[in-house]
Amino acid sequence: MACRPDHERRRIRPPRHLVVGVIGALLGGFLFGLLGIYTGGLLGSLITATIGAIVLIALLRLIRR
Repeated sequence: MACRPDHERRRIRPPRHLVVGVIGALLGGFLFGLLGIYTGGLLGSLITATIGAIVLIALLRLIRR
């Protein structure tokens, strides 16, 4: 089978990023809860989601190696 052109591969990535972001946000909330860290408000939620997404991306990169 022939490989897809680059422009077709790029169309698949944004939904994957959204899924990783949502799962990362859930992971961040879970990890913060385990550590006893409770954040409130929009800024706290954004920080929690960002840290969770970073942890998830790091784990996915370790698994791919």
